[in-house]
Amino acid sequence: MSIKKSRRRKTLENGAKYGRLTVIRNLEVTSGESMSLFECDCGTQFESRNWNVTSGRTKSCGCHRREHAAAVARKYNYKEILGGTEFGLLKVIGPLDDHAPGYPDYQARCQCGKVIEARSNDLRTGHVWRCGIDCELSAGMTKGPALASSSTRA
Repeated sequence: MSIKKSRRRKTLENGAKYGRLTVIRNLEVTSGESMSLFECDCGTQFESRNWNVTSGRTKSCGCHRREHAAAVARKYNYKEILGGTEFGLLKVIGPLDDHAPGYPDYQARCQCGKVIEARSNDLRTGHVWRCGIDCELSAGMTKGPALASSSTRA
């Protein structure tokens, strides 16, 4: 015999606070889950399952995530990379017009003349410093020129 766990259909009191969220009103039960209309401290209103909010899974409308991402960017001084900036054998030409998050967002030219696309984070961290493993200018090098000189210091 198996015992099926069920979440109680719970209505929340109007005006109750959960993190950044305030309950505006309860909505009709859909698919067995109680839902409510919430207002975030930033002013955005949205619907969510009561269980997600009361369990702490949902703490804001998404503004907290955006604020955190902006704070991390400020902490690590992530700014747009200017054209002409050099990273190893690469010189940035400029940003790509249309790119999806996590995909290359800059175009750069290697000293050998080849043009590549690279993610800004890979350029900054030194993961990308040449046009590829077959770049004739980097024969015998295991790291970019700037990285190689800094790693040999004691």
